[in-house]
Amino acid sequence: MIRKRFSMFVLMTVALLVSSGLFAMTALAEGNEQPLKFDFGNGPTADGYLDVTSTTIYSEERGYGINKSVAERDRGEPDDLKRDFLLDGNYEFKVDLPNGDYYLKLIAGDNIAFNRSRFTIEGENIGSFTSNAGQFAEITHTTTVSDGQLNIQIGDNGRINGLEIYPVPEITSLDVSEVSLAPNTYVQVSWDPNELAQSYKVFRQKEGERSFSHIGDTSEARFTDETAELGYTYRYAVSLVTDVGIESARSNEVTVTMIDDNVSVPKSPGGVKVTSHSAEEATLAWNEVDDAVRYYVYRTRYSPEQFPIEDVTEKIGVTDELTWTDEQIFSPNPYFYVVKAVNEGGLSENSTVVSFQDEKTYSGDFKGCGQGKFDAQVLQTGKSWRVINKGVVYTGNDMHAAMQAAVDSLTPDRTKQERVIVRGSGTIPADKSVELPSHTSFEVCGTIHVEGTGDPFDYGNHNAAVRIRHVENVTVPYLQVTGRPNFGIFVRTSENIHLGQIDLRLDGGHGIRIDSRDNDDVYGVRNVRIDDVYVTGTSSHGVETYGVDGISIGRVTAVHTGYSGILLNDTINADIDVVYGYGAGTGTGYAAFRMANRNGHVDDEYSANIHVGEVIARGGGRGIFCVSRSGGAVIERVDIAGTGSNSMLIENCYNITINGGVVEGPNDIRIAARAEFPNTANILMQNIRLRNSSILESPCGDNVIFRDITLENSQINACGPS
Repeated sequence: MIRKRFSMFVLMTVALLVSSGLFAMTALAEGNEQPLKFDFGNGPTADGYLDVTSTTIYSEERGYGINKSVAERDRGEPDDLKRDFLLDGNYEFKVDLPNGDYYLKLIAGDNIAFNRSRFTIEGENIGSFTSNAGQFAEITHTTTVSDGQLNIQIGDNGRINGLEIYPVPEITSLDVSEVSLAPNTYVQVSWDPNELAQSYKVFRQKEGERSFSHIGDTSEARFTDETAELGYTYRYAVSLVTDVGIESARSNEVTVTMIDDNVSVPKSPGGVKVTSHSAEEATLAWNEVDDAVRYYVYRTRYSPEQFPIEDVTEKIGVTDELTWTDEQIFSPNPYFYVVKAVNEGGLSENSTVVSFQDEKTYSGDFKGCGQGKFDAQVLQTGKSWRVINKGVVYTGNDMHAAMQAAVDSLTPDRTKQERVIVRGSGTIPADKSVELPSHTSFEVCGTIHVEGTGDPFDYGNHNAAVRIRHVENVTVPYLQVTGRPNFGIFVRTSENIHLGQIDLRLDGGHGIRIDSRDNDDVYGVRNVRIDDVYVTGTSSHGVETYGVDGISIGRVTAVHTGYSGILLNDTINADIDVVYGYGAGTGTGYAAFRMANRNGHVDDEYSANIHVGEVIARGGGRGIFCVSRSGGAVIERVDIAGTGSNSMLIENCYNITINGGVVEGPNDIRIAARAEFPNTANILMQNIRLRNSSILESPCGDNVIFRDITLENSQINACGPS
């Protein structure tokens, strides 16, 4: 149902002129909760309905009717409303109404025949609706009348049996009636009561949140929010629900700031540290802050070296003590914490960031770039470049020419790797690539900025800042790319490739593509290792493989990529430590981590050969998406929240195991299947904490198991064990 903006409706008495005489009725009189109802066809008129026959032509005197004569039928069954109908391929029903917003219920069907009716309401095509013989489609829609007349165009088979029109009220009087900061913290809002309301819904948006959330219901025209907290700003709105379940649009909004401007803001807590931690919990402590009423503890999974801390932290604790224990540790990968002090004056600045972890770290920096021995180096002086390899190889102002000259100066037909170092930053055109032959190490201690051509990303265009094709034993230890390349790095049909610390901050294009698509019958890419990739701003995927046998990936951090953060296609024997997705594929069906095109399919089966340590996702499209006959994957942990589409979607995939973690809504975990592929099978999800979400299995898969799922305001709609 599409909900438009609601306004206060004018209420009136209409006079209806029918063939038997003039009848006065209160159609939408003030305080009248009864809808205006129409029964279409030549059979008996249902109780409480106005009759519309094939000749009930609209006139101003009548105030309603059709625009031309049409056909009508009476089947005699099943009841007075549904037995008869009008039909025509193109006609219109009109009814004069006060300007305002209305909830409509249409009934369309035929007791003895299939029907398809198309409806356009107030110029908006709401679609075609079908029903088999003996069935009747019920269509609901909310619309706005702004010219004094409701217009409904009817097409296709054009049957209509009934129409109900309900006026939808709205609330415009929402106000803040009371705010308390201490000793108890709460906000009370109130509004003028509406006699059409059976209940009211209250919505709130906290600063930093993307949208309003439903926080409560009440039958009275006031609500007290006892969960509002010191130091924050909130916006409130309400809607009303009638006794027939019609919900109005949200009211005017009011804003409340939980701060007393006459009180000084406290200083940030000092001495913050992790005093102890285990596999399941971590305890923090800090020094006391004068005038602090309490302390807020925030946590993030995203490195503050890569993200502004305010953008990615989530408040996890409130305490008036000088210590806090986080009892919901699900991963050995890093957790980062800050603490703020708060009083009636507001929130302090963040404390210093503290963290802990048990497994290997990723430096995320380029401190090691250019150290040690090398064979050729590219040096920048102002705008000019010079290449040295046992003498001067190149001088000039072309960064691309200099880098390629350095690579080309290495020993021809070598069998051992030789090393090129680029010291400096500059610009290259998007239609040129640095081509790396076999046995080459190429590292850039600076930034390559790619000046885009303005053309959209194209898979058929293999230009890249760095290109590796049909070679072996190539290493790119350090690389930073900005701008708009078609690909940041492109690898085709090569073996023993190592990509180290890769930083791609792009304005379009594709991050990294590794494939063997020149021959889909073989896995032409083998033995690939990627240490640490940070990729943002692509119009396509962050990291993608296709036709790869053997790839090991440490960390992928994908931020606001156009499509997936990392996508594995037709790839086998893959090992990924951790995927961080933040806004990956927003507004699309892609995911922070996606598998597609028979990924994980080995020797006609899906034995486990894809291993992922953890997928962490916030926002974006989906967290995890497996599709098109992929499988053979074990994902040890997930930490997914706030995705725009499904948190996880497993569709026509096989032998997928997810061993633990936390998934937070609002969107669900979905097990699904398309008819053109074999049904989803052998799926195990276990030890998952599900918050404000749900699990839906539809259609039923084969051997789909949900085990030890902890539900927090969540539910499971599954076919098998759970």
